[in-house]
Amino acid sequence: MASVGNFTLLVFPFQYSALGKLVRTPLPAVRPLETIKWSHFFIRHANIGPLAWMLFKEGIGIKIEILGDVFLPLEEIDTIELGAGFMDYMSVVCHHCPELRGPLQVPNHVAQIMAAYYPDKLLVPAEAAEEGR
Repeated sequence: MASVGNFTLLVFPFQYSALGKLVRTPLPAVRPLETIKWSHFFIRHANIGPLAWMLFKEGIGIKIEILGDVFLPLEEIDTIELGAGFMDYMSVVCHHCPELRGPLQVPNHVAQIMAAYYPDKLLVPAEAAEEGR
């Protein structure tokens, strides 16, 4: 079990990991708008999965096999930056949620669905250029 506890440090800050004392915010007790199963994301160059994305009106729930659940409130999501082109198959979800490390590299097909539900979070290339990215 210690290896799972250590692995959670890749995904969650210490205080919210299996080794910490703080409890992550539970997923909303309502049916999600959409669920995307059998996915993954990259964080700190680690491939995290299998997992399910649960899109709620209030934000994004992530059910990570073995590691547990985490909720990313909509107000703590900064941007969804869609990848472009054949070789750029990952998108980036930038956030400031203290319960989850970031940014998250998300498969494009997942990010496109997120962008459809949360269009005000989508960062278009022109906006990225203005921000100096």
